[in-house]
Amino acid sequence: MKTQIEAVCKKFRITIEDIVSKDGIPYFDYYNIDFPHGACGDTSLLLGKFFYEHFDIDCSYVHGQYTECTGDMFILRTHSWLEYSGYKIDITADQFDDDISKVLVIEQHEFYERFEVDKTEAISSKSLDKLTDTYELIKERVLNG
Repeated sequence: MKTQIEAVCKKFRITIEDIVSKDGIPYFDYYNIDFPHGACGDTSLLLGKFFYEHFDIDCSYVHGQYTECTGDMFILRTHSWLEYSGYKIDITADQFDDDISKVLVIEQHEFYERFEVDKTEAISSKSLDKLTDTYELIKERVLNG
């Protein structure tokens, strides 16, 4: 199962990168999202909906935060990812650290230990709302490209 999830995640990530570099994603452009920076919540939702719709996998959407001290300033860092069957599924963790893979499907990683989880919701309970057109664009290219 891990290998199949990784394959879908890699294709999803490559598809988003391709769309962003060639055509742009109107939703990301409108909200000034510089993929993968600032895109973790939306991307996790889009990927989760794809898993739910096409593989009947109802991932958990997880949101966490931690405070980072830089000099005399404290900065709140937030991140979102998916979890399913003991795996953390994340295609935007590399926005935090160049040493992290673009696609993570992993049971444990020190990266996630810094986050205090403040929200976990089933993907099936979440709505795409403003992301519907973006989802359709990505889905079309993942399935047919």
